[in-house]
Amino acid sequence: MILIGENSMRRAVENFVEHYNTERAQQSLGNKMIKPRIENMPPEGKILCDPRQGGMLNYHYRKAG
Repeated sequence: MILIGENSMRRAVENFVEHYNTERAQQSLGNKMIKPRIENMPPEGKILCDPRQGGMLNYHYRKAG
């Protein structure tokens, strides 16, 4: 990743913190998320991917319905 200036560094850190707190399973919490974006993810359905940081961080989830 190439960061140009303070603004790009801030965006990168904000994206990582958001990913870490709401999209990443934490092993120390029994593979649960700190503040999940989706509280009750459906057990079945199409799996979708929401990339961050140009695909360096990815959030996988199931679409309801």
